[in-house]
Amino acid sequence: YLAKPFDPRELRARVASLLRLVRRESDRNPTSGLPGGRAIEDHISGRVAAGAQFAVCYIDLDNFKAFADTFGFSHADDVIRRTGAAIADSAAAVGGRGDFVGHIGGDDFLVVTTEENAEAIAAESARRFRDAVAPVVGDEAMSRGTFFGVDRDGSVKEFPLACLSVAVLLVDPSRWDSMAHLGARAAEVKRVAKQKGAGTVVVEKV
Repeated sequence: YLAKPFDPRELRARVASLLRLVRRESDRNPTSGLPGGRAIEDHISGRVAAGAQFAVCYIDLDNFKAFADTFGFSHADDVIRRTGAAIADSAAAVGGRGDFVGHIGGDDFLVVTTEENAEAIAAESARRFRDAVAPVVGDEAMSRGTFFGVDRDGSVKEFPLACLSVAVLLVDPSRWDSMAHLGARAAEVKRVAKQKGAGTVVVEKV
């Protein structure tokens, strides 16, 4: 609502703001309820335009396929939903006011924050993730760190519990290339994190 007479510049600014809000709210992952692809791109583009350095935490679940195969996709979706909430709660608890939490898809999540808060959010997310998976696997599996499932050959096997790996990219807007370049670098850093072992956090400047 704008009272007459109104400034056309204010009208345009308000309409643009409402359009951004509509795009963001309509682009939410149906499982986690977190913003998805376009909202993620819009937020990162805004950070780049602002010119201040920021950090992007790419978070995904290690050993999740065996978990989903063993406990079923209904439980897997519940864990994805709980994981999204755990990450959002972590950002709210140890991050900053302008932090952004998104769901890229599947078991891949993203947090845009400051360099100072990135590792704290990663560590808090990993801690809270244990609470997300515990109701499904039970106390015994949680204390053991493994669960029993059936592999592709039909044999019973002991699998490690799913856990979070995090690739933290420190972004300098003056050196910005593109979202595609950021995604490619994130994939490289995530590979390094997984090679170092499940639950690893790797930080790299881009």
